[in-house]
Amino acid sequence: MSSRPTGMICKLGLAVLVGLLFWNSETAMAEDETAAVKREMQAYIAAYATGEATKIAEHLNEPYMVVLPSGAQSFATRKEIEAFISTYIRDLKSKGITRLEFAEMHIKVLTQNIAMVGAVSTRYGEGDKQMGNAGWTYLLTKTGDVWKQAVVTATALDNVLRFE
Repeated sequence: MSSRPTGMICKLGLAVLVGLLFWNSETAMAEDETAAVKREMQAYIAAYATGEATKIAEHLNEPYMVVLPSGAQSFATRKEIEAFISTYIRDLKSKGITRLEFAEMHIKVLTQNIAMVGAVSTRYGEGDKQMGNAGWTYLLTKTGDVWKQAVVTATALDNVLRFE
């Protein structure tokens, strides 16, 4: 009997094993990065609770882009980003909004350093009265070990990205 079929079976088995190990390591990496993106987004929304533009801006990439139905704005520097955030926070407060939280957050890691997040934020007023929801899509980039938002766009609630 020839050992050739046994050798081929061993090689095929080894190839399958290596493929499974690679797939498992890729899956584990994506799960780790998904958890890291989730922690970053939770830290970002917690920064909003401070009401301090400098703390919120720490979670944003430079440059940063905001896309709203009224148009797109790009902010090249931290100073520009903080000015935009300060204006946005004043606008929220003028509407009686006292805090925000994520009611939904759906994360898709696209590459080892790019991720997308579809989210619904709930706005609250005095006495924890719910003031409404808003849909958002975030594009994050990772530099070193740090995930930061590069782009945010307003998203209709029915169109929030919900990754499975």
